[in-house]
Amino acid sequence: FTATAQDSKAEAAYEAAAGLFNVGLWEQAAAAYKEYFKKHPRHTLAGHAHYGLGLCHFNMKDYASAAKELESAAGSKGPDPVETNLYLGQALMQKTPAIPRNAERAFESALKSLGFSKTGLISRKWDKESVVAWLGKPELAEKKQLAGDVFIGLLMATYLQGHWDSVVEKADVFEGLVKGSQVEQRVRVLTGEAHEKSEEY
Repeated sequence: FTATAQDSKAEAAYEAAAGLFNVGLWEQAAAAYKEYFKKHPRHTLAGHAHYGLGLCHFNMKDYASAAKELESAAGSKGPDPVETNLYLGQALMQKTPAIPRNAERAFESALKSLGFSKTGLISRKWDKESVVAWLGKPELAEKKQLAGDVFIGLLMATYLQGHWDSVVEKADVFEGLVKGSQVEQRVRVLTGEAHEKSEEY
C-alpha cells in the first residue's frame, strides 16, 4: 500500500514539473524537477525527469548543468536516445570550455540509435551503403530532419577537434542525407574549410 501511495506521489510530482516544462516556465520547472529528485530519486520516471531538467537548463543557457542532466538521461531507460544525445552533444559544444570529443560521442550514439552503422574491424568508419539503405526506407522519412540535425552536430564536433580528413570523409558518406536539407549549406562550408586546412599541412 505505502509503495503505491509513494508511487502516485512521485508521479504527481513528476507531472507537476512536466506541466511547468510544457508551458516553457524553465526556472519553475527546474525547481520542481529538483524537488522531485529530492523526494523520489529512484522513481521509474527519473530518466525522463533528468531529460526534462536538462532541457530546462539548456533553455536557460546553463549548458554545463544541461550536459550533466542529459548525460544521466542518456544513461537511463525511458527518454528518446536520439533526442537526448542530440541535446547532450549540443550542450557539450556550447558549454565553457566546450568538450567536442564527448559531444562527438553523443552525436554518434544518436546516429546509431537512428539506425546508421559503422563498418570495419580496427578503424570503424561510417558506412555509405548503410546511409543509402537508411534513406531508402520510406518509414524513416520523417526522421530525416532529425538525422540531419544530429549529423551537423557530429560534423561540427569533428571540425572543432581539427580532424579535417574526417570532416571531409563524413560529409562524403552522409552526402545523401545532407543533399537538399536545411543543413546542406553548413556542411558545404565546413567541408570547404576542412579541405583548405588539410592542404596547408
